[in-house]
Amino acid sequence: MPWKLDICTIDVGQGESSIIHAYNSSDETRRSMLIDGGKSNCARRVHEKIQEVLDNEPLDHMVVSHYDADHHEGVLALLVADNLHRIADTIARATLLCAETGRVRMEHIAAGASGAMGACRGIYPANGKKFSDIVELLMEEAFLIPENVIVDKEAAEAGRAAAEDVYAGLSRASINNLNPQLNLGRGRTSAVVDAAGIAAADAIAGYGGKEMREARVGLIRTNILGRLYKGVKQFCDAAQFDTDGNYANTHVIDTGPTGQPQKYVMAVEGKVQLGDATVQAPDINRRRTAALGRLGTEVLWNAGPTAKTAPEDAPAVFILAASQYVWQGPRKPKHFDYSFDRNETSVGLVVRFNDFLHYAGGDLPSEGADLVATALQEHGLPNSAGGTYKIPHRIASFKCGHHGSKTSTSGDFLSSMSPAVAFISCGEHGYQHPDQPVVDLLDGCYSIERFYLTNCRYKRDHIPTSSKWVANQFAAQNKSRVCGDNRIKSAHTKWGDIVLTIGQDRSSGKRRWFEVVYRVPNHPGQKTDRISF
Repeated sequence: MPWKLDICTIDVGQGESSIIHAYNSSDETRRSMLIDGGKSNCARRVHEKIQEVLDNEPLDHMVVSHYDADHHEGVLALLVADNLHRIADTIARATLLCAETGRVRMEHIAAGASGAMGACRGIYPANGKKFSDIVELLMEEAFLIPENVIVDKEAAEAGRAAAEDVYAGLSRASINNLNPQLNLGRGRTSAVVDAAGIAAADAIAGYGGKEMREARVGLIRTNILGRLYKGVKQFCDAAQFDTDGNYANTHVIDTGPTGQPQKYVMAVEGKVQLGDATVQAPDINRRRTAALGRLGTEVLWNAGPTAKTAPEDAPAVFILAASQYVWQGPRKPKHFDYSFDRNETSVGLVVRFNDFLHYAGGDLPSEGADLVATALQEHGLPNSAGGTYKIPHRIASFKCGHHGSKTSTSGDFLSSMSPAVAFISCGEHGYQHPDQPVVDLLDGCYSIERFYLTNCRYKRDHIPTSSKWVANQFAAQNKSRVCGDNRIKSAHTKWGDIVLTIGQDRSSGKRRWFEVVYRVPNHPGQKTDRISF
């Protein structure tokens, strides 16, 4: 079977987030990349969209185009949630291992709490290590609970105390051989441990047989996560969510150390700030790459811990701009100065799939985007053989920079690259994007067949739905498509996600075309546009 490429623009309001997914169903080879994550309150929605697009497979790469809140915060929240999963999962598995040795509910709770407390003290398997013999001591001591204990919380407290007694009796050599402690912070450790022990007893009662082990672990983990999330509300949206550990090995690409928020750095490294404690999540194996050091190189395949040359005919992603520099083929990268803000540090990417090209540049101003266009037309993209692919006569699609701001999409870019479609990720915001001049440029551009918006909350010429839903959104002369239901978000919202899909057989030759799938109001399902390029 041939290759297929999906580029999904996720509706995150006034923010930016998209997924690139290349896959071959014949051998199940695939590669995936998240570009930005919107603000932190969109993290759950971004995670659910990643699961949907990737069919619950782990994500290969995350790109943080720059450190504005509406681009990096959602990635930060995903990483924090993933770190919390690893912490909660480690404690949950230790809890269940010990709890299952009990015979009645009080023993399940006490032994489970003992295992949870032991995990917090470093008695857990990580990085290939197995549980030590100390676990047996935890189990034995946990059964030494007063016979008159008939209350769940008292049994949990007894198990926690037993684990502390075991730890206090260890030699210095034994302690040094343990894994790092999971110090959850003042007061939180005891609450988590007690809850884990009680949840373990509930799980054992509710799920019978060894085949239900993962369900038992899941119930305990969910209980633990509920308590851990209370300490990181500033990172994640109000409703907790479990990442299933899908980002523990994800490769992270960003603009480097200049201006990096410390909380983001900690999250990438697997650390979580829980109140007065900093906790290192076990088994986090992420690697980071500064985009500036990879200008002109392919990164969907040839970057990160599983780097390899892109398979023949497979979609690929190239970094062409980062940190105020733009790739210039065999010449030195060109530096540009615009406004000395974070926008001009944005990472600029080009997706190549044979003759299909897609450009995305975060909030990169037009000075940077124009340089990218010039470099593409003068040099073509580099190939793995040391040469270059043929110089493209156009790009098929692009994401308007800076949510449709007049500073980021120029007439020169449109006339030189002749795009067939454009995407704008925008929503309600003080800057009131998209700007009318950009809308005018898109509407007047001869090559543009459609331009799609995740939202448009402000009245704009050429966008009939900017003030309210009207029927002429689909009039023949109208190029704009406002996706989703363009209203205040609610439980019944039709989100304005936009998915571009193209197969290998349509990516080259004389008959080249792709599909754009989106949802609109007053329509029973999705609409699909077929675009030639």
